[in-house]
Amino acid sequence: MTNETDDQLLVRFHLGDESALDSLFLRHYAPVYRSLYLLIGNKESAEDLATETFLTLKAHPPHPRPGVPLKAWLLRVALNHGHNHNRSAQREAARMARIGSEMSFESVDPMKIVIENETKNDIHNILQTLPEHQAKILLLRSSGLSYKEVAEAMQIAPGSVGTYLARAEKNFAASVRGLSPNTALDEKNRSAAAEPRTQNDVKY
Repeated sequence: MTNETDDQLLVRFHLGDESALDSLFLRHYAPVYRSLYLLIGNKESAEDLATETFLTLKAHPPHPRPGVPLKAWLLRVALNHGHNHNRSAQREAARMARIGSEMSFESVDPMKIVIENETKNDIHNILQTLPEHQAKILLLRSSGLSYKEVAEAMQIAPGSVGTYLARAEKNFAASVRGLSPNTALDEKNRSAAAEPRTQNDVKY
């Protein structure tokens, strides 16, 4: 993998070198997929939206800016796609309910604790109980972003990140305490879903 920084790769891509996009894809696909899977709870949809995120990067690449990491930009785009997907799924569920059809949906750092001890499906279920901005800030922070990077991705003041994060962590922890153990997935399926496909299997 190239030793170039994200900013150097972005400059190359803006100059017409599409191999730079390949390098960015290989570098950032896994955290983008992981955040989407935790938010959505469906492997195939997470893969599709991860690919869509990089298509967005290809179509509308940001220009390098000092102190604004590409990872934060990618995760913001990815989570926006994810929340749009969830809203569409909720609208479709309501529509089907109205016509009488039956459909089934997968119904300290507390995120780190639960990710280590609960199933990915549990994480998805918990995140669905939180306000959208709280789910987003937890996913961004658990992806390794600094407070400054979270602020950039959320487009909020850096000084307010701690307050937002504390409130989100409190609500997340409260949801964990009320989590039913019967929502766990089969261990084999859970392990397979949590890992992104090899990069050669994903096209963008």
